Amino acid sequence: MNKQGRVYITETLPVKVDKFTKDELKALYLTRSEVTNRKDEVLLQAFIQEAGTVEGSRKKTKALEEHGEEMALSFAKKYKPVSLKVRPVLGELPEKFRIIRNIKGNPLATLPELPIKPPEFRPKGRYTDDRKEKMDTRHEGDFLLPEERKLMHWLIAEQNEAFAWDDSERGSFKAEYFPPIDIPTVAHIPWVLKPFRIPPSIYDEVCKMIRRKIDAGVYEPSNSSYRSKWFCVIKKDGKSLRIVHSLEPLNEVTIAHSGLPPATEELAMHFAGRACNGILDLYVGYDERLLAESSRDLTTFQTPFGALRLVTLPMGWTNSVPIFHDDVTYILRDEIPEYTMPYIDDVPIRGPKTRYEQKDGSYEVLKGNPGIRRFVYEHMNNTNRILQRMKYSGGTFSGPKTTICADKITIVGFDCSYEGRRPTTDTIGKILNWGDCENTTDVRAFLGTAVMCRNHIAKFVAIAAPLYELCKAGVSFQWGVVEKAAQEELKQKIKECFHTRNPKFPSKQPIVMAVDSSWRAVGYYLYQRDEEDPTKIHYIKFNSMLMDDRQQRYSQPKRELVRLRMALEEENYLLRGCRNLVVETDAKYLYGMLNNPGRMPNATVNRWVDYIRTNFFFILMHRKGKGFGPDGLSRRRAYPGDKFARNFDDGSDDEGEEFVLVKENPEDEDPLPLEEFIDEIDTRTGFLQQVVKDSPELQLELEATKAVVRQEIRERRLLATIQDYPESVKVFITTVADQEEAALDSEDLPEAPYDEGRRTASAREQDARLPKIKDWLERKPKNLVAEKELSQSDAKFIRAASHFWLSKDGRLYRKTGNSSYLQLVVESDRRMTIMKECHDNTGH
Repeated sequence: MNKQGRVYITETLPVKVDKFTKDELKALYLTRSEVTNRKDEVLLQAFIQEAGTVEGSRKKTKALEEHGEEMALSFAKKYKPVSLKVRPVLGELPEKFRIIRNIKGNPLATLPELPIKPPEFRPKGRYTDDRKEKMDTRHEGDFLLPEERKLMHWLIAEQNEAFAWDDSERGSFKAEYFPPIDIPTVAHIPWVLKPFRIPPSIYDEVCKMIRRKIDAGVYEPSNSSYRSKWFCVIKKDGKSLRIVHSLEPLNEVTIAHSGLPPATEELAMHFAGRACNGILDLYVGYDERLLAESSRDLTTFQTPFGALRLVTLPMGWTNSVPIFHDDVTYILRDEIPEYTMPYIDDVPIRGPKTRYEQKDGSYEVLKGNPGIRRFVYEHMNNTNRILQRMKYSGGTFSGPKTTICADKITIVGFDCSYEGRRPTTDTIGKILNWGDCENTTDVRAFLGTAVMCRNHIAKFVAIAAPLYELCKAGVSFQWGVVEKAAQEELKQKIKECFHTRNPKFPSKQPIVMAVDSSWRAVGYYLYQRDEEDPTKIHYIKFNSMLMDDRQQRYSQPKRELVRLRMALEEENYLLRGCRNLVVETDAKYLYGMLNNPGRMPNATVNRWVDYIRTNFFFILMHRKGKGFGPDGLSRRRAYPGDKFARNFDDGSDDEGEEFVLVKENPEDEDPLPLEEFIDEIDTRTGFLQQVVKDSPELQLELEATKAVVRQEIRERRLLATIQDYPESVKVFITTVADQEEAALDSEDLPEAPYDEGRRTASAREQDARLPKIKDWLERKPKNLVAEKELSQSDAKFIRAASHFWLSKDGRLYRKTGNSSYLQLVVESDRRMTIMKECHDNTGH
């Protein structure tokens, strides 16, 4: 029995059952199914009430068209939480369930040749005058020139069999190339689930849909003992319905196919910055892949037309997505990744990398036809091949959803154009219209939508930090001024978000990572200058990450190193192996640490340095910390015109050359040498504490501790006299008490000298400098001379002294990074005394 209370069989062969008979097991399973049915009925009643139907609200029934938007919103809320998702079985797949794909012959043998001078349009096959007018509507605007538009219509007419405008024209992958799918399942008991009732407002429309699918050969009669649920959802147009089969019981006994489609962000990256793009959508894609007859009974469901079963791949079955994605990828494998990258049933087409711009601002055209630009003709040729391959395999694309050539297309939630990619207008509009959040669920929903724009906004996480704080476990929800301000600022940033483009590899222009951080977050962005016009910047990505409480307490040098490590590790996929990389940051401490591997004060920092040196190769550009950060995106910045050269090894040895340093402003001071700040990197590794011949607070605490210990000794002695212990036990208790009391009375025992031999030379040098620092702080002048007018040794001394503070009573303290705590500095001749007292009296 799983977490949801359902019974399932974990073996593929029958085994002996000691606890249940077959009839008992079936009865138990059906009982659990009935419980699930009752829960589903409650959910359905809530849905009907939201949709405004007779059963739910007892109001007058309205037409579907009048309730389109309300029902779309209602359906949109019914996505299944991850916690309720049914997981398939992970196991070895028997050979008989192996998926076969084998396209024979040459799909391009009959490829029509694209004309340079296209003829006037003439209807051909499925492509009629009416459909031509609708296609022109899909390609509205003046992006396509008249001759290019004629070429587009010629291409669609010539490849008309690759398109379908209704169910009667829908194709099907040829069985000789794609044998029907056999659903792999483990041993199980058939399920019988009561179907959802069809609301009266959509009853007629649903019946028409079912009848069309019967006529198209998608459904066929069934008399099996299985019964699954099904329901309808609203399509993107807000009116049309789509039937979805709820095959949770089947998913629970299916052997999983672990394939995945490509990540959406990565997919959109490949279509940004292209001269033009196109997009094709398979016509009801799953209906184009046949299901084996031996598996069709598993999909049986009850309808007004009786029991039916699916003939094609079920929408709602756990393995449908990876199987169909692999089918489309197999058909177009020779066009991937140069010209397309399918995403399940969507086939976007990549245009050329450039529009072949001329010096006068025009575009290169065909020699035989100046009315067709070169990049459009190349794109049409690529589209022609893709259509031919799909037609040869038996598949069809949806005619009403086809975009052959456009300046901008929408892919997986991103608008991709020649300028780059950015979230769609619909996505941004939803975020901008979002109101105040009433609970943690609302906050998570808002952040889940806004995070789509994360890579287009500088310091996203830092801005959204108050909202992320509300999502933490154990934090009570309170929507106040700070949270409202964070939401509004995020909305404004999203409204103004940048287009981003792909990095160009290879390129004479380096990829630049600009890294900055605050006390609680690391922010960075990537950009690359245009090869033709270096003053033009193409932004690649923005990102930010929150530091945890421990990282926020790091010293300044350590925090600078960890922020670089975090940024490089986050972009490991993009930057690893890049030989033309520049890291733009305040390198005051970084330069010394990166060029001195193995000399850091602890193993953790050494590992960070080793990780950076081993995995990345870059030039370090030093920029002053003030005024630097991802918020100044619109500012054009000077970039050195020098060509940087560096010999790289394979990364396996850490004996390579030092990192190259470039300063943005030659007048800026050089980064500090490691020796000047090595003791500041990790202040936990030593105890540099000074000055204080007497410590009244510590002495009082030690005296109080001694008094408690003496009282415990007296109580043990008294216990030994009044209890009936054996004589040997009494002697032992008394002896231990005498020894403890003698140790407390030995206040003047000789102390071991403070061991200077094991300390570093820089630590001993700093100890020797402490009296001078205290003396300088006591007589510190109010008006200091500018640092650039001081000698190098004086400037070094003042920088060291700035890390200390002298109290009014003459105590010397050391500042620790951004922490509010100060470290008391103790002279070396008092350190062993304090350590001994702390160990003996407070450590045990």
